[in-house]
Amino acid sequence: MNSKIVLTAALNGLIAAKKDIALLPTTPREIAGAATRARHAGAAAMHVHLRDALVPPTTDLDIARKTVDLIREESLVLLRLSTGVGFGPDPSLLFTARTA
Repeated sequence: MNSKIVLTAALNGLIAAKKDIALLPTTPREIAGAATRARHAGAAAMHVHLRDALVPPTTDLDIARKTVDLIREESLVLLRLSTGVGFGPDPSLLFTARTA
């Protein structure tokens, strides 16, 4: 039997921040760079949490377009864009609630 797989790269997350992980891609350009590196490593799909300059997540359509455009300039990959599981005053509270 001939099996085929699709490798998906999760490029960033909902809760982590630069202060936690210095190399975490948070800007559209950084996310696009991570997607390019993942594509070169064999990933065919990317799971991306859209970020803004302040606090993730964002539903800003301009940021979504910019992120997608930058990724598409370098690679033709499947994209799954996400804003996370919800919005609240402090995304870290969601992490606390899930791990408590």
